[in-house]
Amino acid sequence: MKKYLVWLLVILFTPLAAWAEGSGPASVSPAVTANGMVKAVQTYDVTAPFSGTLLPFDWSRGDTVQAEEVLFKLDTQKIYAPESGTLSLFAREGDLAEDVIGQYGSLGSIQKTQPYLINCTTRGAYQAVDTKFVSVGETLYFRFTDDSKVKGEGRVIAASPAGYTVQITSGAFEMGEQVKLYRDERRNSRSCVGQGVVSRALEQPVLGSGRVIACLVSDGQKVQKGDLLFETVAADAAPGTATSITAPQGGVMDMPKVMAGQQVYRGQVLVTLQDTSAFKVVAQVDEVDLPRVRVGGSVEILFDSYPGQPVPGTVTAISGLGEFRQNATYYDVDIAFSTGMDIRLMMNATVTFP
Repeated sequence: MKKYLVWLLVILFTPLAAWAEGSGPASVSPAVTANGMVKAVQTYDVTAPFSGTLLPFDWSRGDTVQAEEVLFKLDTQKIYAPESGTLSLFAREGDLAEDVIGQYGSLGSIQKTQPYLINCTTRGAYQAVDTKFVSVGETLYFRFTDDSKVKGEGRVIAASPAGYTVQITSGAFEMGEQVKLYRDERRNSRSCVGQGVVSRALEQPVLGSGRVIACLVSDGQKVQKGDLLFETVAADAAPGTATSITAPQGGVMDMPKVMAGQQVYRGQVLVTLQDTSAFKVVAQVDEVDLPRVRVGGSVEILFDSYPGQPVPGTVTAISGLGEFRQNATYYDVDIAFSTGMDIRLMMNATVTFP
């Protein structure tokens, strides 16, 4: 009988105990934590202002730079004087070479120091096989056909079956004068290779392509063969564009996306600059915990470099696109903070969402 009563009491009081336990205070969910990393609030893409070839640069990832510091330089095309003489200048800085050539035929023209040529034939040459042929580059000696003492010297600059052309390098002659030409400096009749008529040499055109970014000479200037006259860049460069590419803001350099000697195009991103004037922490929050996160909500940040020194923060943005990994989707959450600690880019942190 006693055994029966004991079992009856157990059956009656078990539901009461369960009810009493459930009627107590509600359990508190644990705080949500997420891994985070320090990033720049603002970044800048440094791009190529025009197409061209990058010159060597001496900075690397992680280097700190100042605003307006030169990061890259683009190479230029150099245009040199093809002849010595007096320059007539047509192109100016900022001009498109193709436009100038379309109007004037060249970027400039050089009136040679020796402005005369001799248009020659082998007529009157000594009757020998070798006096009937001349080659480009040969030096010839000449004098008036009346055998006067007025003499000169020149160089063959063109030759064909119909005749050849000699550029006068010394001697005083006038247009229309007739001369005899010799291979021998003594002007021996056996070395005579023909005769010709003095004519005015055409001005030597200066040619090039692209945007004129530098003009290093002036109109009427005396130039020597090989002098640097112009520097040009690709035609897609805007007038006044510099060849130096500078930092738009002080900060830290990311990994360069290009290398020295590489051909780049206008607008191509060369490197990303991280602005170190303001930082944020970007936390990666599991999709399961995302309902606990809201813009404007307060959080606690604990940097790995400063254990035991939590820093308050505020959620400023939640990414609308997650990243799937390890069988879960994570969302970037931006957190603003302020502290006197020495915080650097890419530092790790743990973020607690209450």
